[in-house]
Amino acid sequence: MSPEGKLLVTPFAGIKKCDREGWLPVNLRNDMEEKEAPKKKFYTRWWFWAIVVVVVLIVIGSSGSSSSGTPSYQSSQGICDTDPQALSKEAFVPNYKQLDKDPSASQGTIATFTGQIVQIQQSGDEGIMRLSVTKESYGWSSSDIVYVTYHKATTAVEGDVVSVTGMLTGTETYTSQANFQITIPSIDVCMVDTKPAPPAQTATPKPKATTPTPAPSTSQSSTPAPVAQTPPPVPASWHTVATFSGSGNKNTDTFTIKGSQWRIQWSATADSSDSFCSQNGCTFSAQIVKPGDNFPTDYVQSSVYTTKSDSSNFYTTGTFYLKLNTYLINSWTVTVEDYY
Repeated sequence: MSPEGKLLVTPFAGIKKCDREGWLPVNLRNDMEEKEAPKKKFYTRWWFWAIVVVVVLIVIGSSGSSSSGTPSYQSSQGICDTDPQALSKEAFVPNYKQLDKDPSASQGTIATFTGQIVQIQQSGDEGIMRLSVTKESYGWSSSDIVYVTYHKATTAVEGDVVSVTGMLTGTETYTSQANFQITIPSIDVCMVDTKPAPPAQTATPKPKATTPTPAPSTSQSSTPAPVAQTPPPVPASWHTVATFSGSGNKNTDTFTIKGSQWRIQWSATADSSDSFCSQNGCTFSAQIVKPGDNFPTDYVQSSVYTTKSDSSNFYTTGTFYLKLNTYLINSWTVTVEDYY
């Protein structure tokens, strides 16, 4: 107590006065001040850099896969930049019924068709056409049609038989003259390989009878000397050039045709255990190729349900080989015959 009689209050050593907060222990205030240290920046956190590393690895992986050695056919330019011979080796002949049933199953693969142009439109180098790709005994099918987009101008016109090789692109829908919407399989190709249709078969002319010419007489009483007659030419007939047999896809040995016409006689047996063959028909195809050429000069293609035999005539000479493409065919036999 002070000399004046007033009571004096002395703060304890462990107490510190704080504005508007009352009295707090000094050691507690120190702890609070330490906890109020500045927060760390987000880019100094370990989880931030972990995310950065994962993103970088994903970008590197995607760029590496896009630079692989496999050719890219995701655009028409990719098709035109590819070597035609390499493209032809990769191509296959689709079964039209299977392609029409599920076009997306083959989308992005390389295919080849030979057929007759039903309709064609061209502007500059670009053009489109509808191509009938199945040859029947009566002619080209009016129902098995493929929509073709090409990127190099062609001289082909409606009715010509051509070959195309490119990337299947799913389907294309167009409006018919009757105003119907029709959807058909589609293919994107670089160019159209033109080929004239085979000429009509002509009958073999019969040999003309020769009349012997009498030798000039030396006198009125002399007997004309006999003149030897030239034997008539031997009529042309069919001669077997080669026979090939097997199963699956195959390139045959080469053979040479010298006559004015020749033919392929073939037979094939489908896989009876597969219901697709009995319902839709399995594919037998034989392409006629000259050694060194990128595209076939002609071909035979047919749907086989159980067992089938047929014959097709051709009118070109030279050396060829056959490129057999089949789908669900157990066995086949092909005989090449020349007419001379």
